[in-house]
Amino acid sequence: MAAFEALWKTQKGAPLSIFALPDEKNGSNRFFLGIPRMLSFLIHFNFDAQIQGLDAFPRDQRPPVTIPFAAYHAMFAIGLWFIALSLAALLQMARGKIGNSRLLLKNAFVFLRRWGISPVKQAGSPPKSAASPGSCTGF
Repeated sequence: MAAFEALWKTQKGAPLSIFALPDEKNGSNRFFLGIPRMLSFLIHFNFDAQIQGLDAFPRDQRPPVTIPFAAYHAMFAIGLWFIALSLAALLQMARGKIGNSRLLLKNAFVFLRRWGISPVKQAGSPPKSAASPGSCTGF
């Protein structure tokens, strides 16, 4: 967890990093923005719990920090975006205006296309999994 949060020093009441630029050479973060004591709470349900930092490991045995930190925070941001998109769709559906919200539809389209899902069915082409008529087997 220390590498995901770029936590360089073992500390009580460790902050949850929102944004930082990890500097692996100097063992510090530049431009750090975090929520005080939140990492301790999320891991141990105690705001004053001690969280082991990267200083507990010899330098030659430390995991890389920059790539896991960036990937973890990107995953978290995508998850928050997906939750926000889902809540916006639910709100628009409750209002009966889900088909009229261009911004919501564009965001949903981009999300679905990014993951290889086609939200638009192409006319005249059967689904790839459809069997030809009369080819049922197994009975």
